[in-house]
Amino acid sequence: MTFEQYARSLGESCSSRGVCLVVSQQLPSTHLLARRVVQDYTDESAQAPAADFLAWQQTEGRGRHDRPWASPAGAGVYATLVRSRASDELQTLPLLVGTTLCEVVNTHLDGRGRLKWPNDLLVDGRKLGGILIDVVSRGEGESMAIVSFGINHSGEPAVPGATSIEREAREQVALPNLAVELIAAVDAALGEPAPVEEIVDRYEKLSIHRSGETIRCRAEAGELEGVFRGFDRHGFLRLAVAGEEQLLTAGEVVHGEVMHREVMQGE
Repeated sequence: MTFEQYARSLGESCSSRGVCLVVSQQLPSTHLLARRVVQDYTDESAQAPAADFLAWQQTEGRGRHDRPWASPAGAGVYATLVRSRASDELQTLPLLVGTTLCEVVNTHLDGRGRLKWPNDLLVDGRKLGGILIDVVSRGEGESMAIVSFGINHSGEPAVPGATSIEREAREQVALPNLAVELIAAVDAALGEPAPVEEIVDRYEKLSIHRSGETIRCRAEAGELEGVFRGFDRHGFLRLAVAGEEQLLTAGEVVHGEVMHREVMQGE
């Protein structure tokens, strides 16, 4: 498939959604472009429109700690969605988006996809993708959410321990079809968010972590090691440290040496 075919297929599938669609052959990063657009609108005291940014290839894709993320041409879904969100919906946004993406890919993977806190997507322990979420506050209880995600679709994985839809799926799915499925599902989830309790319950069912597992992490207060106790009703991770329970957000947890302040497609 060529870029032209990819862009045309996306345009035909998304034309009726009423959302600005930008499909680029090559970008440094869909996330950086979306962030710049949102900031420009904010600086002019205006609200950025709902928009979807996709790239055939990223040359400066970044994940956690600004680590490079390989985004080869035509080998994955590299997307960023810009949507307005109420401030009280932001806490569970990583869980909502991660769960939604995982549920979509599971329709192609016989349910084998799982989530590593906060939002790495794995298949039998191999990295398939993930998300990066950024927020620009507009004041008065409203923010613009910049939701980026990447899913490896095909080709040789760029890093050891990674995998792709092509390698794992029972039947092959075309790249534009996968992109449309993922975007539509995330768009629907953001448009009518489920109750917090439902989001947390769905996330728990897909999580690789189990009660009693020891988790080593770094929070803002320093490095912690504790026992995983699940999630509370607001989506906070419950960690028992020295006999006392602490609640951690997706922006505070580190597994081993990997900080989960921001999570994107891979490392």
